[in-house]
Amino acid sequence: MNYSESEYKYYTDKYKSHGDSKDSLGYYNALGQVSRFRAVCDALRAVPVRSVLDVGCGHGDFYPYAAAEFDLQEFVGVDIVSDFISICQKSHSDSVARWEAGTVFDCEAKFDAVVAMGAFTLKDDDADHVWRSTVKRMFDLSKFACVFTVLTKTEPREHEWTTTLSEIVSFAESLSEKVFIDRRTLPYSAVCGIYR
Repeated sequence: MNYSESEYKYYTDKYKSHGDSKDSLGYYNALGQVSRFRAVCDALRAVPVRSVLDVGCGHGDFYPYAAAEFDLQEFVGVDIVSDFISICQKSHSDSVARWEAGTVFDCEAKFDAVVAMGAFTLKDDDADHVWRSTVKRMFDLSKFACVFTVLTKTEPREHEWTTTLSEIVSFAESLSEKVFIDRRTLPYSAVCGIYR
C-alpha cells in the first residue's frame, strides 16, 4: 500500500464536509500553509529548480507560490483524492502545471525537486512506514532535492502523527549525506531537505 486507508478516508470525508474550502485540507490556518511554502522554497534555493513534483498537492496552492519563486518549466501535482485534483485542474490550468490523481509511486519521471507539505500528519498503524517509503520514493525521483515537512510536536492532537528530529535526520542521512533541517517555520514542525 502506498498510502494509509485512514488517510484517504480522512481527506475524502473532509472534502464531503467542506467541499472546495481550504478546510478540506486540514490546515489549521492560511498563515501556517504560507509559512510552509516559504520554508520549502527557501530549502530549494540551493539547487536549480525548473521542474517540481508536489506529492499530496491538495488544492494546488503551492504551484502559484513556486511559480513566482522559480523559472518553472514543469509542475506536476499528485494527490490520492481525485476531488482535490479536479479543484487543481479548475484553479491552476496552464501549460506548465499538470494534475494527476494518484501517489508518488505512480510517477516515473524525474524532477529537479520533489516536495511534500502536510502529507505526513495523520496517526495510523502504517504512518511510520508510509512516510519513510514515500520520502525514499520522492528522493529516487529527484534530480537535485527532496523537501518535505513533518510534525515534531511533543503533544500532538489525537489524530496527528509525529516523529522526532533524530528520527528525521537518521532516515534522511541514510539516503544522502547532504541534509538540511529547518525548525524555524512553525514551532511544531520541521522542514527537511535531502540533496544529491
